[in-house]
Amino acid sequence: MKNSPANPVLARTHLKHFSNVKKIAHFSRLSLCRVASDRLRPHTKI
Repeated sequence: MKNSPANPVLARTHLKHFSNVKKIAHFSRLSLCRVASDRLRPHTKI
C-alpha cells in the first residue's frame, strides 16, 4: 500500500482536507435540498 503517507504531518493535513471536503459536501447537499424544496413549494417562501 503506497497511498498511506509515512509522514504524520502529511497524514494529518490529508485528514483535515478530507474532513473539509465532507463538510463542504454536507453543506452543498443541504443547499441542494433547500433549493429542491423551494422548487417543490414555490408559494411558501422562507
